[in-house]
This record gives sequence, structure tokens and C-alpha cells, in this order.
Amino acid sequence: MIKRTGFVVSVQEYRESDGLVQLYSEHGLETFVLRGLYKATSKQTGIAQLYTQVEYLFEERPSQIQTVRSGRLVESFREYRQDIHWISYLSIASEILLRVNRESPVNLSFDAFSMLFSLQNPIKYLLYFMADILINLGLGANVDECVSCGSPQVSAFSISQGGLVCSRCLKLYHPKIETSSLDVLKQLRYLFKANLAQFTSILDFFTEVNTVFEIVVDYFEFHSGIHLKSWDFYRKVYYNSGIGG
Repeated sequence: MIKRTGFVVSVQEYRESDGLVQLYSEHGLETFVLRGLYKATSKQTGIAQLYTQVEYLFEERPSQIQTVRSGRLVESFREYRQDIHWISYLSIASEILLRVNRESPVNLSFDAFSMLFSLQNPIKYLLYFMADILINLGLGANVDECVSCGSPQVSAFSISQGGLVCSRCLKLYHPKIETSSLDVLKQLRYLFKANLAQFTSILDFFTEVNTVFEIVVDYFEFHSGIHLKSWDFYRKVYYNSGIGG
């Protein structure tokens, strides 16, 4: 029997009364079948809840969806579930995982994803997770120099151009810009340059997190071609109640 410990990022009905679970672990995103999950007598609902950490035991069958033989709940994160912001962050991260894996599988950052399962700075770790995925897709923003001419003297960030631009190229090409704030430009640069350990050590530096977050989501949607439905949910949460990192 093989043991797998990870986070449940998707649960849906499968065939008659079975459940299809997407589990994200150090081994990547995997699909499991839970037999009889939706039967009234099922005792497996505790290991098939979204945004929980579970352990599954299964017999590996190459080229087939794996069937869970037994499992246990490792962590429910029950105290976090009252926080609608935390739920919205996990919704965005999980949708990205599922959509990217389906359309263009890459090595995704499990360590960055696992940092979201905390009430300490989850939005900042979501930022890092998104930047890391963009880089792995070959879509990372150019934050070293002007994307048009290579000048190190930059003054704005343009989503359409794919990164930082200088004042000269702004006048020549008139690209749509998202920000010219020096603080935001610095934070975008650190976001796309730092590794996870470096990023964790400079969390307090990210003081414009909501502005940076909107830019990164728009950048992700523009360059990946993936519209995030969970982003629409996040915006409703944000505008209805305000947000806290």
C-alpha cells in the first residue's frame, strides 16, 4: 500500500455515488476515487472536505485513477473556515492548480501552496505562489530592465508589455501601464526575483499587497489566457467587507 498526504483542492461526484478527489501533495496533483462517498451511509466524508489535509492509502495502478482503500483526516483547519478571506485565497490557488495542470502541466510549488494553510500572511504567500507558477510557465514578468529597450532606468509596470518599462519607451509606444509607484515597482521586482526563503524573510516589505495582488492576477489572466472565476468571488469579498493580509 502507498501512503499519500496532501491537501484536498477539489471534490466532485463520479459515476453513481463515488467521489472524485483532487489531492495536491509533494508528488504533485493527483486524482483519487472514494467509493460510495455520496451514499447516505458513507463514513468517508471526513476525508473528502475541501481545503483539509488528509492521508490516503492506495494500491498504485499505472495509467488508472487510484482508488483510496483507507484514509484519515490530518488537519481540518476548522478555525480558519470562519474567515471568508482565507477561503477566497484557497479558492484562487486551487483553481490555478487545476486549470494550469489541465492545460499545461508544470512543476508547481507545493511548499508555497502549503504556506497558504495559515492565517499569517496568506495573501502574500498566494502572491508568491502565483508568481512562481508564472515563472514555471515561462510567463514571469521582466523585472530587471525595460522590456522594450533594456534600460535599467525604469519608471512603470505594464501588463501588456510583460514587465517594467522606462520613461522613454512610455513616450514612444504609449503602453497601458498599471502603476508608476516606486514602492509597488520594488515589490513587484522582489516578488518575481525572490525564492521562498528570501520572500518569507521580507514579508513586511510588502506594504502595498492589495495593489500588487490585483496587478499579478490581471497579469496572470492576460498572459496565461485563463480567466479565474474565483477572482470574481474574491472581488465581491473585497468590495463588500474590505480585506486584510
